[in-house]
Amino acid sequence: MFLALQAGCELADVELVQFHPTGMVSPEDWAGTLVTEAVRGEGGHLTNKDGERFYVSATMRSAWSFPRVTGWAMAVYTEIMEGRGTPNGGVYLDISPPL
Repeated sequence: MFLALQAGCELADVELVQFHPTGMVSPEDWAGTLVTEAVRGEGGHLTNKDGERFYVSATMRSAWSFPRVTGWAMAVYTEIMEGRGTPNGGVYLDISPPL
């Protein structure tokens, strides 16, 4: 969208654009690889650099539908901006089985 604006295009209905909030940042060979929604929908949860879980939804499956996905992405952004991100500039997606 930024490039379109820079080129002089007019944007409309941008609130309807959905994005994919979970991708790999490390290792470098995997950077940019998207993580399927099935991983998150089946119980994967976010933790910060201290191992603290954040953005816990009552129904994780429904947490992936629009517009709730923006809440998830905002929670990740907040953790990183407040200094709780990982050394690679992200957060962790914990997919280990429940104990």
